[in-house]
Amino acid sequence: MKLQTRHERKIMTNKPNNNLKTLADWRGLLTTIEHAMQGFSAKQAAAAMACAARENALTKPAGSLGRLEDLSQWFYKTRGVYDNISSEKLLSTILVFAGNHGVAVDGGVSAFPPIVTAMMVKNFNDGGAAINQMARWTNAKLNVISMNDLQPTNNFATMTEPTPAMTEEKFCQALKTGFDAVDKNTHLVVLGEMGIGNSTAASAICHCLYGGDVAHWVGRGTGINDETLAHKQSAVAQGVAQYQKLFAGKKGLETLQFFGGFEMAGIMGAIIAGLYHHIPIILDSYVTVATFACLTSCFNDSTHVLAGVMTPHCPQGWHDKAAEKNTAYQDAYHGHAMLLKQLGKEPLVDLGLRLGEGTGGVVALQILRGALQCHHGMATFADAGVAEKTN
Repeated sequence: MKLQTRHERKIMTNKPNNNLKTLADWRGLLTTIEHAMQGFSAKQAAAAMACAARENALTKPAGSLGRLEDLSQWFYKTRGVYDNISSEKLLSTILVFAGNHGVAVDGGVSAFPPIVTAMMVKNFNDGGAAINQMARWTNAKLNVISMNDLQPTNNFATMTEPTPAMTEEKFCQALKTGFDAVDKNTHLVVLGEMGIGNSTAASAICHCLYGGDVAHWVGRGTGINDETLAHKQSAVAQGVAQYQKLFAGKKGLETLQFFGGFEMAGIMGAIIAGLYHHIPIILDSYVTVATFACLTSCFNDSTHVLAGVMTPHCPQGWHDKAAEKNTAYQDAYHGHAMLLKQLGKEPLVDLGLRLGEGTGGVVALQILRGALQCHHGMATFADAGVAEKTN
């Protein structure tokens, strides 16, 4: 099968600046993407209509496959082309970005020391992690990317001068690494992460972007005790206070630069590449979705940005109203659930997944494969000679 290239599909007429060395360069690229996506909406509408037309002609009552029908349409609408990519033809990539965080170097925010990041990267490369098994299950390409040689960021929660986790130069380099990691010819990308302390960074981002009670954003992550949880909450509150001194009122790239890890910057760069090439993106965890939340703040209208990115799962309790009153549930999961609601995203599955390395994204990928298999494999009423509904 010959894949359509970006040029053949005429998705984007402008090429990104190969330098992209400053925040101004990246803002310029995001402006280009936003304008291009507005012009691309007609192609998206046509692809969605073609997909819906076939869906409505299949041998089943209309809408009887529920959200599977929505998934097929999401896939083709995001890409802006209805080109018969069945389950067997789907080329998918899992990108797992790994990085270390200065806020975790001295301990106090995680149940595990930062050295575990490197240990888990080795485990990924040796094929021993959960995501390795999931990649084999779905026949997806897995690429694990160690950011900044796993050297930690600065500690954003320092009590002295406001200190961004990454310098502008380092941040932009990490964005570019993530952008370049996305193959423009792939059909779909799942993004995962590994980094001791990165749920602290995610919590700080959410508290900075949306405010509210810091305790609602800061969870137990890897299973920390009460003392560590209190320290983690304090670090987030201190970091947000320092951020306001330096970037008061600003939200977007600066938010991720100040709080995020190099792996989170890589994830943002990969999401930007997905937007640029019109590749559907599936996010996995609280950390990846918090990264995405920073990006949505960079656009005048984030509607198109939100549409092409799926946040497929939430830890257990999303649909359980009683769980919202349960302290243990709030401690473990509340931030992730609140963030999805802020973004207007409803998860596909509620399996209690909170590993982060991409496992929940791969579950969603398999559900999408099922949707595409039905969409292209089923007979239409005309093909099967089955009488259609008369009223």
